[in-house]
Amino acid sequence: MTQDKENLEPSTIVFHKFDVDWVMRITADRRIEVNEGVEVTAAAQKVLDAMQQLLAYGLDKAIAAEREAIAKVADGWPDYDVEGLAKAIRTRGQA
Repeated sequence: MTQDKENLEPSTIVFHKFDVDWVMRITADRRIEVNEGVEVTAAAQKVLDAMQQLLAYGLDKAIAAEREAIAKVADGWPDYDVEGLAKAIRTRGQA
């Protein structure tokens, strides 16, 4: 997902493919345009592929943040109170 600063408004989202300048774009006025010669299904797949990469990146960041939060809960917890630690982690997940 990139922007073509020469031909598009700054708030336009453009999905590119290697063999064409652009596949699909969402314009500032919320229109979806598919480039001539590109099948709508191919354009939609390209968008899904790009979004999947973004979602995977966000999920990885969220998992890492959750692991760190759990580690902070566990830091300094008495070794003998494993059940209490498990309860604290579960309680945190319900908040």
